[in-house]
Amino acid sequence: MNSFTYRGNDFADYGLVVKERSIPMEHRIDSIPLHYRAFATDSKVEAKPISLDITVTAASVTVLKTNIDTIKRLLNTQVDERLILDSLSDRYWWARFRSLTGKFKGIRFEGSVDFICLDPYAYDNNEVSPDYIDNEEPETIQVTPGGTALIEPVFTLTADGQQHGVTVKVKNDTLGMEIQWAGDLENGEQLAFDCSTWIVTLEGAASMSAVSGQFPVLSPGVANQIEVYDFTGNVNITYRNRYA
Repeated sequence: MNSFTYRGNDFADYGLVVKERSIPMEHRIDSIPLHYRAFATDSKVEAKPISLDITVTAASVTVLKTNIDTIKRLLNTQVDERLILDSLSDRYWWARFRSLTGKFKGIRFEGSVDFICLDPYAYDNNEVSPDYIDNEEPETIQVTPGGTALIEPVFTLTADGQQHGVTVKVKNDTLGMEIQWAGDLENGEQLAFDCSTWIVTLEGAASMSAVSGQFPVLSPGVANQIEVYDFTGNVNITYRNRYA
């Protein structure tokens, strides 16, 4: 049955079938008009509306009304929750319920369920988290993610031995983006660059006083050449493929 799961609840259990789905991809362009043409900065990604045309059926009107009440209760949340469509079950969105509309027709309810995704991207169900040993200067790593959208990974560097007065640099040479951190590392300490939150942590505590540059992302479908400078130890790159 083609249905969906939201907040961990399978709505097929309540007779809900998705007949059609609308998942647009939209960019907003803010332009500055001049006399002969207009100019714009990079496009911005809009929040993604997801609209599902649905049918709910049951053995009787009483059961149908009970199922609709249960569906309303499970949808009635005011925060982002994980949404998985049966027709795209390899990924999920962080979606917020917006509306349920429709009409009762005997022992059938026909209508639509609408969500809004403030984060417009879908994420692969499976996390990718490979480890690499860094013992060269620089260490070069190739990462080829899937999906259709830029990915914000977490780079976690675990020091092998004391490394004092270092300027650790993580660079995506393919995209020309790099981030630097300066300081001291003790044996076994973890330095993490979280490219989704723009925070660098040392042993779990924010360490931003000596950070410069741009947090590097990964480009989907191509070999991203990652270079790590002034560091010896283990490099972990954790990410999920993203879909526009």
